[in-house]
Amino acid sequence: MLRYLVVFAVLCTLAAVEQGKAAVLAKDDGNAFSLDNGILRVHYDGKTGTFNALRGEHRLFITEGRLVEADKQKGATARLIDVKNTLGDGKAVEVTWPDGRIRRLALYDGVPFVCASGAMRNDTDKDFLLA
Repeated sequence: MLRYLVVFAVLCTLAAVEQGKAAVLAKDDGNAFSLDNGILRVHYDGKTGTFNALRGEHRLFITEGRLVEADKQKGATARLIDVKNTLGDGKAVEVTWPDGRIRRLALYDGVPFVCASGAMRNDTDKDFLLA
């Protein structure tokens, strides 16, 4: 009987945690994008290619972060996308360049991390060394 009570208590706790997760709110103001999961907030400025990250309302912990070097920002376009992986459901600002580079800043429901990812491609027939 005690084992069943423990299992019931664990399931109730997991259900409460799952219900407490806030969905990521995403906002597109033309060339400025914001993500908010109730724990962290990220603001990406498409004109400058920089982003800021805050914990709560006022605790800024990344100021003018960049996804690429300032001189490599030209030609970038940004948009909001839905993301889903082992971290759960979330939203991301996806930035792409004409040469195929992709960078993402993502927040996930209830996860206290700003996740950055990227991809590149080799459009030539020559070997590409990534060091």
